[in-house]
Amino acid sequence: MSVTQQFLERVREYHDRIAREEAGRIAAAARRIADCIGGGGLVHVTGPGGHSMLAAEECFYRAGGFVPIDAILDDGFWLGAGAARSTRIERTPGYTKAILDGYPLRRGDVLMIVNAYGVNAATIDAAAEGRARGLATIGVTFRRTFCRARRRCSTTCGRSTRPPSAGSS
Repeated sequence: MSVTQQFLERVREYHDRIAREEAGRIAAAARRIADCIGGGGLVHVTGPGGHSMLAAEECFYRAGGFVPIDAILDDGFWLGAGAARSTRIERTPGYTKAILDGYPLRRGDVLMIVNAYGVNAATIDAAAEGRARGLATIGVTFRRTFCRARRRCSTTCGRSTRPPSAGSS
């Protein structure tokens, strides 16, 4: 089997695993998004930290894309301003609250939070702040990495590392 075929087989395995293990959560997230948009609300998307911000950019202002998408973008997370700087900022408690204060978040809207690990301060703060403001929160992360990082973080930083999920309110 060629390297390309091996790669494609691995991608298919991941796709099938996600479809098998996350179908219920994906359906719940889709229902929340549909209800929000159907009720005239906005879906706010943030990727708090480095490459994760690309997810918010990818959803926003696309030809043929959803109009009711509000990308929460902040230069502090942008890698172009310095990778080490972005890392320090995504680990700064309270930074995300200041960002969210500048956006039109309304009770009943959806806040989708995309982060590869799901345990940096910016991600946790976004979920907590979204919930406090009455938004439905949806977390998109790599679960295996989240679980490893959660065990490590809970013993070293003492912060709550409960993931934002489609099942949360």
